[in-house]
Amino acid sequence: MSNPKCPVCDKVVYVTEAIKALEQTWHKLCFKCAATAPEDPEGTEVRCGKKLSLTDYSERKREGGGFSVPYCKNCYDKNFAPKGFGRAAACEVRK
Repeated sequence: MSNPKCPVCDKVVYVTEAIKALEQTWHKLCFKCAATAPEDPEGTEVRCGKKLSLTDYSERKREGGGFSVPYCKNCYDKNFAPKGFGRAAACEVRK
């Protein structure tokens, strides 16, 4: 039986260093927030890179298909959550 490869670094993932999430097997150190700086559409400059666990991530499919990628809750909300909802919006309506 062959060991799976990490979707980030493309190296073999051994059982002792594995996290299984998003239908993939990741190295614990490679399972990080995938948010990139908005001025860097090629994705070469990582803005966040927060190390994630199985209980504190959100997922989003890559544009153009492919596997889902993990985001920390803050970056996911900042980049993909609906705008205009939440406490701040409610406070503005009451004024």
